[in-house]
Amino acid sequence: MYIRIPKTGRITIPKKFRQLLNIEKGGSIFFKVESGEVRLFGIPETTAEQLAGSLKQYAGEYVSLKEIRKRI
Repeated sequence: MYIRIPKTGRITIPKKFRQLLNIEKGGSIFFKVESGEVRLFGIPETTAEQLAGSLKQYAGEYVSLKEIRKRI
């Protein structure tokens, strides 16, 4: 598909591409340039509630801030 870029430099990503990238209003796009080509990655909108607990698998035991300061 060919899209002309206006003076403002903004383009509209066609609906069929937004659907393929699984992005809607509020989502984002990550641009990656490799070997002179641009790859687009869709990033769906994410709320803080959706992220809650997402790092739990990487956490060890709970250590209070007071205990951490003692160890330093």
